[in-house]
Amino acid sequence: MFEAIEKTKRVGVILLERIEDYLELFHLDLQIQQLSFIQKAISFAITGVCSFIAFVFFGFAIVVSFWETPYRILAAWCVVALYLAMAAIAFFWARKHAHRASAVSTLSHELQQDIKLIKDLL
Repeated sequence: MFEAIEKTKRVGVILLERIEDYLELFHLDLQIQQLSFIQKAISFAITGVCSFIAFVFFGFAIVVSFWETPYRILAAWCVVALYLAMAAIAFFWARKHAHRASAVSTLSHELQQDIKLIKDLL
């Protein structure tokens, strides 16, 4: 009986010592996720705006190159098709490479390790 009380006491001490660590880890994980999100959002926004401007001028260049020919309308529709194809490829590529890590993955890992330690103690 005293052994069970002693084990419970050790588990309680471990948990009390680790609660502050858990809260700090949770706070750090959230800060890291926030910074990562902001950096990605800014870089994607800049990339998107610059790419958009480049693609628009590329399309104008193609249409203007065929302006004095009978293929002007065909060239304009080919530019539209090219834009649609690039948009579809970019969308599927972005979905394929999207990072889906949990915002609190470090905290979750630490909790799992401590649960295992508590099970081993009991």
